Amino acid sequence: MEKSTLKEMKFGKEKLKNIWFFYKWQIIVGLVLLVAGLFLLIQCVRKKDADVYIYFAGPAHFTEKAQNELCEAFDAVIPDEYGTSFKIISTVIGQNSSIGSTEEEKQQHAVDYTGKQEDLNEFKSQMRLPNTVICVLSPNCCKIAGEDGSLCPLSDVLDVLPEGAGTYGIRLSDLPFYESNSILRQFPEGSLLCLKNATVFHDKKDYERQVAAFVSVVTWNAQ
Repeated sequence: MEKSTLKEMKFGKEKLKNIWFFYKWQIIVGLVLLVAGLFLLIQCVRKKDADVYIYFAGPAHFTEKAQNELCEAFDAVIPDEYGTSFKIISTVIGQNSSIGSTEEEKQQHAVDYTGKQEDLNEFKSQMRLPNTVICVLSPNCCKIAGEDGSLCPLSDVLDVLPEGAGTYGIRLSDLPFYESNSILRQFPEGSLLCLKNATVFHDKKDYERQVAAFVSVVTWNAQ
């Protein structure tokens, strides 16, 4: 049989046999490349350069220096057993204000609104990824994520809810943790500390460890 006659054959076992006969090596090479690509993708997803990733979404863009300072603030109150290295992943959604550590940057006013559709899509995608558990979200982002089912109800992980806490978020400024370090004021006003829901893509032990880190931040109190 010639290749030109394949198109004329009805789809079935015989046609599949002939496709395999003519295109066996192309199929094998394609499958090998696909498996290799999936392996690399999995390695990239699993690769970590921090114990705890904190996801921020809101109307602010943090400078590298600001991110490092914020990570140090979390590191100072989270016990080493839950994490010793931290990294912030962020999505700017709303007004793009650069928030840093200078007095001028601190005074910038950040307005919270839904933002561009592509920013919203990125935010929703990030909320589905298993690389982060602890989140700091603007009120609007918290509302969107709560309605999407991406957030864990605080009552599921906290025995006692802090005063003023909502279903899915706690105002950072209401926590003793917030008062422990002025650097945390770099988060836009009204920012909420939230926790992602566990999904089938989360590693169970890693998720539980980051939940414990979240609880330690919420319950931290200056001695």
